[in-house]
Amino acid sequence: MNYLLPCTCGQKIPIEPRRAGETVQCPCGLTQQAPTLREIRQLPRAVDESPPAARREVAWGARQRLLMAGTIVVVIAVVLALLIAQLRPSAPYSVAKPELMAAKVRASSLVDSVRFYHRYLEPGLERGISPEEQDYARKREQFQIGMVVLGVLGAFGLALMLLGIAGVGSRALDLNRK
Repeated sequence: MNYLLPCTCGQKIPIEPRRAGETVQCPCGLTQQAPTLREIRQLPRAVDESPPAARREVAWGARQRLLMAGTIVVVIAVVLALLIAQLRPSAPYSVAKPELMAAKVRASSLVDSVRFYHRYLEPGLERGISPEEQDYARKREQFQIGMVVLGVLGAFGLALMLLGIAGVGSRALDLNRK
């Protein structure tokens, strides 16, 4: 709340109570001593012409900004990790467990068993990697890289949140905003 201090030139100088006892300057250039706090409160009040939203400026401090940024980063990382987990590649039949292969052979016809033998078992280690196995290996590697990246992103978000909670660097961040 501002009060109006009369100047000898006729103008009124708006002053805040915290300026009690200080030297204040009028727009005309004259300086005078501000009265005591008790005397300031007896002066007429200045009319606040600013709109209500401008009068009540609520600004977040550095701690709140760090907490919010960290929370947003963590939420994004978790949501993306859940989405990517749904896209996890499944192994092709040839990469599947041997027990599953044996069960498939037992349940198949004689002709299918012979085909399976010629395709997978006869070549042994010499057959190399099939295109579907190569595709699976590539997709699995991409999946693992994606999950590691999201883990690092989540850890970064948690670090931001911890900095906000601890209040580390809040003075430096507040000074940069001015």
